[in-house]
Amino acid sequence: MKTWKSIFKSKQVRKECLYSFMILMGIRLLATIPTPGTNPDYFKTLIHNNSALTFIDAMTGNGLSGMSIMALSITPYITASIMVQLAGVIYPRIHEMEKGMEDERKRIHIITLVLGGFVALMESSMIAFSFGKKGLLVSAKWYWILLVMLIWTAGSVVASLAGELIRKKYDFNGSSLILLFNILASYPSDALSVYQTMISGKQMVHKVISSILIVLFVIALFAYTVCLQAAERRIPITHSQKIKGTSMKSTLPLKACPGTVVPIIFASSILTFPSMIAAFIGKENLTALKFLNTSYWFQKDNFYYSIGAIFYIAMIIGFSSYYAEIIFNPTEVAMDLKKKGANIYSIRPGKETAAYLHKKSNEVVLIGAVGLCVIAMVPAVLSGIWHLSGIAFLGTSIVITVGVSLEFRTQCIAKSQNGKYSSMLEKGGIF
Repeated sequence: MKTWKSIFKSKQVRKECLYSFMILMGIRLLATIPTPGTNPDYFKTLIHNNSALTFIDAMTGNGLSGMSIMALSITPYITASIMVQLAGVIYPRIHEMEKGMEDERKRIHIITLVLGGFVALMESSMIAFSFGKKGLLVSAKWYWILLVMLIWTAGSVVASLAGELIRKKYDFNGSSLILLFNILASYPSDALSVYQTMISGKQMVHKVISSILIVLFVIALFAYTVCLQAAERRIPITHSQKIKGTSMKSTLPLKACPGTVVPIIFASSILTFPSMIAAFIGKENLTALKFLNTSYWFQKDNFYYSIGAIFYIAMIIGFSSYYAEIIFNPTEVAMDLKKKGANIYSIRPGKETAAYLHKKSNEVVLIGAVGLCVIAMVPAVLSGIWHLSGIAFLGTSIVITVGVSLEFRTQCIAKSQNGKYSSMLEKGGIF
């Protein structure tokens, strides 16, 4: 609390936070407007039958299940951002532009926006065409399908532009904040679902005990996620420059979860893709699909469907390792340390340093990936045992909530400190 109080002592930070909040609330107000000519009950049933889809629905702030004009929300832009990052691995020039001059970074942002609009158009067309005649649309005429496509694409573009506006004017991660607000918007309805499933109808004593246990479990899950997000291994670095006869020392942090929730998004997308394709062609009742449907995992009667959980865990670990290599390049870091005259104790500069960093990074990321798997399995276990599905604060959405909140806090601290130093300099210096 002291940190937040010191942050909001800065008038400039308060002003930027307020304007950002107003933009975010504007996006949430748009999400309450239903798309004309759609049947929300159809998609609610589809999402209820596949728990993996509830994560995507939470990212849209229940816009997908509610069939609002912001049904896709910021998710196409997030997908486009990930695609651009992955393209940077294949084409090094893109990776250089992301870290280059302001003009090059601006070009990357424009490319991401355009790609996000294209992804939104593709997703909206697939949903409208495939499910339009099955009950999603009141009328499956071509002009209704086109109208819905344009509305959903426009809604996604508006969300993307709002995120860019927050980033440019107030230097916050706008797309992440929109994602955070979407998830937080689903908390009240999710809390009601938990109450109806696990508390309602019991005696008062059982209600109180159940409520306390649930609250403690949620707090513990959030605390666990905070620790996981903050977890890092610090590699000691020694610099060749000396001050007063002693070498300068620092540390190189290796984060346990450098990709935060991205590996889970990848894994969930692959997991839901066969089910979506099957629904498109009218084969959604295939037995094989139940192995990929988290709603069927950990059920007493059909426990063998839980084999799909092993595949899910393997994907999360694999994507965590892959995405970590995209973000952290040991060879580049080793070369940078060598140029600066720094080295790791008892490790030779150059190739040996790169190999050492690669090994330690893999070890740390593996631990973080296992930690992510624990969070990812919570919704599946709750769905299988207690038939409690689609709860944002009991699943992988927590990773987004915690990650974005910590990032926003760090940005606010940096802004308030810069404002503090600027005011000191204006008054005649820091000392």
